Amino acid sequence: MALFNSSNPTLSEKSFGRVINIPGSGSMSFRGTLNKFGFLFLMVMATAFYVWNEASVGNNVQGFMLGGAIGGFVLALVLMFKPVWAQYLAPAYALLEGLVIGAISALYNNAFAKVAPGIVMQAVILTFGTAIAMYFYTPSESFV
Repeated sequence: MALFNSSNPTLSEKSFGRVINIPGSGSMSFRGTLNKFGFLFLMVMATAFYVWNEASVGNNVQGFMLGGAIGGFVLALVLMFKPVWAQYLAPAYALLEGLVIGAISALYNNAFAKVAPGIVMQAVILTFGTAIAMYFYTPSESFV
């Protein structure tokens, strides 16, 4: 008996028991995971900073937010049913999510500029700072 029941296909027992073999790929390593995370995180940061900059000069960024949200949702659906495509579609997903994050952050920054100036920038710096600190943290024990 499962502890939690869900109709989400990615959370089914069948999906957790499935092994995905991609031709030409080896086993997953800690360093490889960090490299992929670092690359994807830079892509998210780049598009988020681009959209934030566009909003700071007065451009409307709601199109970026809507396009990134719809595109990210479509890619998430594709990746849910075709996980072997993740090595190709993950960068596109990271770029789209950066658009959404940057646009939402810029919109909230403008909305709360008088009530709580700088609160969104503090949240962005702390979030990105935490992710960067965790990226550069080297554990003393090896993972097995």
